[in-house]
Amino acid sequence: MPDAVKNAVAHLHVTLQEAVEMATSRVATALKMDDRIGFIKPGYDARFILFDNELNTVEFLAG
Repeated sequence: MPDAVKNAVAHLHVTLQEAVEMATSRVATALKMDDRIGFIKPGYDARFILFDNELNTVEFLAG
């Protein structure tokens, strides 16, 4: 997912917000899994990625 976000911004010239949505909520909705992943909501699986200003992964947190 981190590479997909970075590549979308770099090569598709989308905003960072749109790239993150393309890698999270839009995929979850397309797979009909948006009732448990793809959004920050109580009870949903959580995986967070911290990027630096160049969109390199700094830290990955799973909860």
